[in-house]
Amino acid sequence: MRYYTTESLGPRQRLTPEGYLLCEGVAIARTGAMIYGEGEIPVTAKDGLIRVERDAAAVFHPDTIASFEGKPLTIDHPSEDVTPANWRTLAVGIVQNVRRGAATDNDLLIADLLVTDADAIKEVRAGLREVSCGYDADYEEIQPGQGRQTNIFGNHLALVEQGRCGTRCAIGDKDPMKKTTWMDRLRTAFKAGDAAEFEKTLKEDKDTKDAEAEEEKKKDDEEEKKKTSDTLSKILDKITALDARVSALDKKSKDEDEEDKDEKEEAKTGDSAALVSEAQDVFARAEILSPGLHMPTVDAKTKGGLKKTSDALCGLRRKALQTAFEGKHRDAVTPFLGATPEFKTLTCDAIRSAFVGASEIVRLQNNGAQKTGTFDASKNAASISKSVSAINAANREFWKRS
Repeated sequence: MRYYTTESLGPRQRLTPEGYLLCEGVAIARTGAMIYGEGEIPVTAKDGLIRVERDAAAVFHPDTIASFEGKPLTIDHPSEDVTPANWRTLAVGIVQNVRRGAATDNDLLIADLLVTDADAIKEVRAGLREVSCGYDADYEEIQPGQGRQTNIFGNHLALVEQGRCGTRCAIGDKDPMKKTTWMDRLRTAFKAGDAAEFEKTLKEDKDTKDAEAEEEKKKDDEEEKKKTSDTLSKILDKITALDARVSALDKKSKDEDEEDKDEKEEAKTGDSAALVSEAQDVFARAEILSPGLHMPTVDAKTKGGLKKTSDALCGLRRKALQTAFEGKHRDAVTPFLGATPEFKTLTCDAIRSAFVGASEIVRLQNNGAQKTGTFDASKNAASISKSVSAINAANREFWKRS
């Protein structure tokens, strides 16, 4: 809030053009323990005293803060609440800009005071600095001698010689306000021989330190819980990652076991031996169709087993047929695949039949050439056709045995 003033009396005290005294940043209440005498509040006393706690939730509740806004400033606490009926007689100023303190003052309820009465201004300047809230509240008895304060609603703020809040709740001359002057009060009480005040000041200090220690312990406990939670979270992440790795290794092991099992089954049924026999036949026929063609290595016991070997043989048949068709044995291939075969799209079964048939024709051609010196396919179409039928029949018989 911005105030218009014309004279500065200190870091926190200024005068308006009319002569009103503006006191800024005055702590009017605090959280923590307050000491009451027997009969002051509806809580059972113990040894004549009652220790009442009020926490941040109560002191800084929005309704509590709003309840002090615009309330009157008085000299000492009046015997009755300030109302419109007695305001003119009791009020010497106004409470404004009520808010929670920041940083190291976050346990304080702060306000600005505009002192409008001439006598009250003189008293403040002369040293009447401590303040005390006048309010209504609810009290909960925790046990004899100990209670809790809630639902705080302000009625007025009094300028007093000595407030229950202590010297923290006072109009300050310095910036920042002096906060820990309980020793000054203790020294003053000792010199004056005021035993009651001396004991009260000692107890207030002890209560304040106890409250601070308790608050510090709560913070330490919360920090420890957070550290424990973070540690558990990290351990859980590591366990999850380890579980994933174990699952992956287990799956890999199972897959390898299945491959081993398949290969063992193949070995038991004799499929590997049959395939090797088939490969030898394919190599021989490929050499007939395309002499010098590269032959693959055949080992049905390697990883991949029979399927890889079977695929390799299919590729060899296809390559041998295509090489024969594109070379000097086109007439041996066309009876099975036609004049324009699509080698890449033909199935392995179709390739196999054509491969056997074409290799048989070339074998006949080679045998005929050896006997007569020449072989004319166009003059021997009937014998070729007959040979094809015989070859197909032989193929069927071969695969039936396999």
